[in-house]
Amino acid sequence: MWLSGEQAGALPTDWAFTDEHTEIAVEVATPYLLSHSVTIWCAQVGGTLYIGASVPDDKNWPGWVADDPNVRLKIGDDIYAVRLDQISDETEIAAVQQAYMQKYDVESVGGGAPVRYWRVGA
Repeated sequence: MWLSGEQAGALPTDWAFTDEHTEIAVEVATPYLLSHSVTIWCAQVGGTLYIGASVPDDKNWPGWVADDPNVRLKIGDDIYAVRLDQISDETEIAAVQQAYMQKYDVESVGGGAPVRYWRVGA
């Protein structure tokens, strides 16, 4: 449910350190007044952090992000309060997919299933 850890101060200007983390957690607000947390993969491109959800229409949390894009991320022991911005630019998506494939040593992202991506920001 709620993430525990040390609340980080200012957001990093370069998220490249996340390359060392294979999984992070995202905490989203729900309509039930309880937080919901899931473990996900992440990738960074040029210091900008991205998260994604495969088959997003089959999961609740991507819809909750659409309702309230203010989330908390747990990376290592630190908690970051961030805002997620869904991306739709095909060039940006292609760069993010390439970063995921390289980081996780996979030939494709989502195994051909739909994937929704968000850029992490303030």
